[in-house]
Amino acid sequence: MIQQQIWTKIEKIREQVNNGEIKTEEEINRQADKAFDEGQEDLIRHNESYLNAMSERANLAQKISRISPTSLFQYASENIAESGQKREDKFINDAKEYGKVYDDYIMAKMGKVVGVSHWTFLTNMILNGNSIMVKSPTPQEYQGDKSDFPQFREIRPSILENIGDALSDLIGLVVWNIILAAGAFLAILKSDVR
Repeated sequence: MIQQQIWTKIEKIREQVNNGEIKTEEEINRQADKAFDEGQEDLIRHNESYLNAMSERANLAQKISRISPTSLFQYASENIAESGQKREDKFINDAKEYGKVYDDYIMAKMGKVVGVSHWTFLTNMILNGNSIMVKSPTPQEYQGDKSDFPQFREIRPSILENIGDALSDLIGLVVWNIILAAGAFLAILKSDVR
């Protein structure tokens, strides 16, 4: 659907060229790059919306499953060991933050940032009798001095923070043990042991 939107924009550019509204190759390429960038932004928003919806579903499932003592133990263990869904979400957030730093670095060094895409376009347009090749922009590797290249650093919480994250699950396990112990005690009191 997004790719079709891009092709619609490219066809509008072609019409503008045919009508004489766009008069230079640079303007054609600038308009095509703009159409591609808008499509990339739409695709990124679509993917983020999908990932957020999936994350919300996973979080809801975790909340519901916390009724079970087995799940409470699993989530407490995951928090202490820094694994599981919560840890993955933290890593993804760290990677997104690094992505912004990386894009700023590339923008400062190259003057533009071109994202990698899963699709591309390539077409011809006729301008003043000349065939102009119009294609999607491609990322370029910075070839200069990389001594100041920003390094990715994952934020690692301390063991005390991990235990703090696991505290509610640990309390839930204690409550389960108290309820089961009280139930066992009441069952013994009611039974006849003669």
